[in-house]
Order: sequence, then C-alpha cells, then structure tokens
Amino acid sequence: MQFNLEEYIDPAATAVGLTIPEQSRDSLRASMQLLAAMAEQVMDFPLGVDTEPAQVFKP
Repeated sequence: MQFNLEEYIDPAATAVGLTIPEQSRDSLRASMQLLAAMAEQVMDFPLGVDTEPAQVFKP
C-alpha cells in the first residue's frame, strides 16, 4: 500500500489544529518523504516470531 502524502497533509493538520501555509508546503513534503523513507526501512526489518520486545525502563 502506497502512502499518499498529498491526501494526508490537510486532514492531519486539521486533526491537530494546524494550518499549513502555502510557502511551507514544499519543505513539509520533503520532510515527510524523508520520514516515510526512514519508516519504510524500520518496517522492512525482519523480526522473528521469537523476538522479544525491549524491556521497559523503570527508574
């Protein structure tokens, strides 16, 4: 499934009460594309069925 950034920007901004100015949209798109590429690498990392989650830090 391909992530459609153009369909995501305005609804996501509205959901958190933001308005994205037109002059900021190009840099926002570039940042979101970079984040999506990084997330794809994380999601593609193979995990075995016996992989244990990290422990929770409790001070």
